[in-house]
Amino acid sequence: MDVRGRPANFYDKARFLVEIDLMQYAGFQSVSDVSSAFAAKLYHDGASPTPFKKAGKEDYPNVTLEQGASEDRDMEDWWNLVKSSVRGYGVIPDLYKRNVTIVQIDETGDRKREIVLFGAYPVNMVMGSWDATDQEGFVIKSLELAYDELEVIS
Repeated sequence: MDVRGRPANFYDKARFLVEIDLMQYAGFQSVSDVSSAFAAKLYHDGASPTPFKKAGKEDYPNVTLEQGASEDRDMEDWWNLVKSSVRGYGVIPDLYKRNVTIVQIDETGDRKREIVLFGAYPVNMVMGSWDATDQEGFVIKSLELAYDELEVIS
Protein backbone atom coordinates (compact mmCIF):
# COMPACT_ATOMS: atom_id res chain seq x y z
CA MET A 1 0.00 0.00 0.00
CA ASP A 2 1.33 3.45 -0.89
CA VAL A 3 1.97 5.93 1.86
CA ARG A 4 0.38 9.25 1.07
CA GLY A 5 1.55 12.64 2.23
CA ARG A 6 4.87 13.33 3.82
CA PRO A 7 6.40 11.90 6.97
CA ALA A 8 5.79 13.87 10.14
CA ASN A 9 8.63 15.92 11.56
CA PHE A 10 8.05 15.59 15.29
CA TYR A 11 9.31 18.32 17.61
CA ASP A 12 11.92 17.58 20.27
CA LYS A 13 10.33 18.32 23.66
CA ALA A 14 13.69 19.40 25.10
CA ARG A 15 14.02 22.33 22.67
CA PHE A 16 11.92 25.25 23.83
CA LEU A 17 12.07 28.83 25.00
CA VAL A 18 9.79 30.66 27.40
CA GLU A 19 9.24 34.38 26.90
CA ILE A 20 7.48 36.40 29.59
CA ASP A 21 6.56 40.06 29.19
CA LEU A 22 8.87 42.35 31.22
CA MET A 23 11.32 39.54 32.14
CA GLN A 24 14.93 39.75 31.06
CA TYR A 25 15.68 36.03 31.31
CA ALA A 26 13.11 33.26 31.32
CA GLY A 27 15.28 30.12 31.09
CA PHE A 28 13.17 27.25 32.37
CA GLN A 29 14.01 23.56 32.57
CA SER A 30 10.42 22.39 32.27
CA VAL A 31 6.88 23.50 31.49
CA SER A 32 3.95 21.36 32.59
CA ASP A 33 1.21 20.29 30.19
CA VAL A 34 -0.51 23.16 28.44
CA SER A 35 -4.10 22.16 27.79
CA SER A 36 -7.59 23.37 27.10
CA ALA A 37 -10.94 21.67 27.59
CA PHE A 38 -14.58 22.44 26.90
CA ALA A 39 -17.30 21.55 29.36
CA ALA A 40 -19.98 19.32 27.86
CA LYS A 41 -23.43 20.87 28.15
CA LEU A 42 -26.27 18.37 28.27
CA TYR A 43 -29.87 19.02 27.40
CA HIS A 44 -32.40 16.34 28.30
CA ASP A 45 -35.50 16.25 26.14
CA GLY A 46 -38.32 14.10 27.46
CA ALA A 47 -38.95 12.66 23.97
CA SER A 48 -35.35 11.52 23.41
CA PRO A 49 -33.66 8.55 25.10
CA THR A 50 -30.27 10.30 24.94
CA PRO A 51 -29.31 13.85 25.88
CA PHE A 52 -28.29 16.46 23.36
CA LYS A 53 -24.70 17.62 23.83
CA LYS A 54 -22.84 20.73 22.85
CA ALA A 55 -19.65 22.49 23.86
CA GLY A 56 -19.85 24.73 26.90
CA LYS A 57 -17.34 27.02 28.55
CA GLU A 58 -13.65 26.55 27.87
CA ASP A 59 -11.29 25.88 30.78
CA TYR A 60 -7.53 26.36 30.96
CA PRO A 61 -5.76 24.38 33.69
CA ASN A 62 -2.81 26.10 35.37
CA VAL A 63 0.71 25.68 33.98
CA THR A 64 3.84 25.20 36.10
CA LEU A 65 7.26 26.52 35.10
CA GLU A 66 10.44 25.19 36.77
CA GLN A 67 13.95 26.63 36.76
CA GLY A 68 17.15 26.35 38.73
CA ALA A 69 17.44 28.84 41.58
CA SER A 70 19.94 31.63 40.90
CA GLU A 71 20.51 35.28 41.69
CA ASP A 72 17.78 36.20 39.18
CA ARG A 73 14.76 37.66 41.02
CA ASP A 74 12.28 38.16 38.17
CA MET A 75 9.94 35.38 39.40
CA GLU A 76 9.96 36.69 42.95
CA ASP A 77 9.40 40.27 41.79
CA TRP A 78 6.40 39.16 39.73
CA TRP A 79 5.05 37.25 42.74
CA ASN A 80 5.48 40.33 44.96
CA LEU A 81 3.59 42.48 42.44
CA VAL A 82 0.59 40.13 42.63
CA LYS A 83 0.88 40.03 46.42
CA SER A 84 0.78 43.85 46.55
CA SER A 85 -2.38 43.83 44.46
CA VAL A 86 -4.11 41.23 46.63
CA ARG A 87 -3.20 43.17 49.78
CA GLY A 88 -4.73 46.33 48.36
CA TYR A 89 -1.60 48.40 47.76
CA GLY A 90 -2.92 49.94 44.55
CA VAL A 91 -1.60 47.46 41.98
CA ILE A 92 -4.33 46.74 39.44
CA PRO A 93 -4.56 43.38 37.59
CA ASP A 94 -3.53 44.95 34.28
CA LEU A 95 -0.10 45.62 35.82
CA TYR A 96 0.60 42.07 36.99
CA LYS A 97 -1.03 40.05 34.21
CA ARG A 98 1.51 39.18 31.52
CA ASN A 99 1.61 37.23 28.31
CA VAL A 100 3.74 34.09 28.38
CA THR A 101 4.93 32.53 25.12
CA ILE A 102 6.23 28.96 24.93
CA VAL A 103 8.27 28.65 21.74
CA GLN A 104 9.07 25.28 20.16
CA ILE A 105 12.43 25.47 18.37
CA ASP A 106 14.17 23.07 16.00
CA GLU A 107 17.79 21.89 15.86
CA THR A 108 18.91 25.14 14.19
CA GLY A 109 17.14 27.37 16.72
CA ASP A 110 14.36 28.40 14.34
CA ARG A 111 10.93 29.04 15.85
CA LYS A 112 8.47 26.33 14.79
CA ARG A 113 5.39 26.78 16.95
CA GLU A 114 4.31 29.18 19.66
CA ILE A 115 1.75 28.83 22.41
CA VAL A 116 0.73 32.15 23.97
CA LEU A 117 -0.85 32.25 27.42
CA PHE A 118 -2.68 35.57 27.65
CA GLY A 119 -3.17 37.35 30.97
CA ALA A 120 -0.98 34.98 33.00
CA TYR A 121 -0.13 35.59 36.63
CA PRO A 122 1.43 33.48 39.42
CA VAL A 123 -0.85 31.67 41.85
CA ASN A 124 1.71 29.41 43.56
CA MET A 125 5.46 29.71 44.04
CA VAL A 126 7.80 27.06 45.45
CA MET A 127 11.26 28.34 46.34
CA GLY A 128 12.84 24.87 46.25
CA SER A 129 13.88 22.13 48.60
CA TRP A 130 17.28 21.50 50.13
CA ASP A 131 18.99 18.19 50.89
CA ALA A 132 22.53 17.97 52.28
CA THR A 133 22.84 14.33 51.15
CA ASP A 134 22.05 15.04 47.48
CA GLN A 135 25.30 14.83 45.51
CA GLU A 136 23.94 15.82 42.08
CA GLY A 137 20.95 18.05 42.42
CA PHE A 138 20.31 21.74 42.22
CA VAL A 139 17.70 23.84 43.98
CA ILE A 140 14.71 24.02 41.63
CA LYS A 141 12.07 26.69 42.06
CA SER A 142 8.66 26.58 40.41
CA LEU A 143 5.96 29.04 39.52
CA GLU A 144 2.38 27.97 38.84
CA LEU A 145 0.51 30.28 36.48
CA ALA A 146 -3.20 30.86 35.95
CA TYR A 147 -4.13 32.53 32.66
CA ASP A 148 -7.15 33.86 30.83
CA GLU A 149 -6.78 32.28 27.40
CA LEU A 150 -4.36 30.48 25.12
CA GLU A 151 -3.65 30.57 21.42
CA VAL A 152 -1.49 28.26 19.33
CA ILE A 153 0.45 30.09 16.63
CA SER A 154 2.13 28.03 13.96
